[in-house]
Amino acid sequence: MIRTHLPKSIGTDIKHELHLYGMALSRWSEQVVRKLEALVNSYADAYRVQLQRMTGLHGKNIDLEQVKADLDLLLNWSGSSDSSLKYNGMK
Repeated sequence: MIRTHLPKSIGTDIKHELHLYGMALSRWSEQVVRKLEALVNSYADAYRVQLQRMTGLHGKNIDLEQVKADLDLLLNWSGSSDSSLKYNGMK
């Protein structure tokens, strides 16, 4: 008798608490993603500045189309020894 009555009496409470827990977990994961995104962006900014210093490109015109093409090559790079990456016309 208690076995059949207990799930009925606490079932709605458990559902409500699980719903609240799910919402809290969702908010927490969104916060973590935002923090990670900010962290990655801060590292990316630092690397951009470092790269500009190393290459001497600060304040100079940058060929954005070439940068986009290079990034596309890197994103699609398979890592095989027969790479299609070129630098200054050299293979």
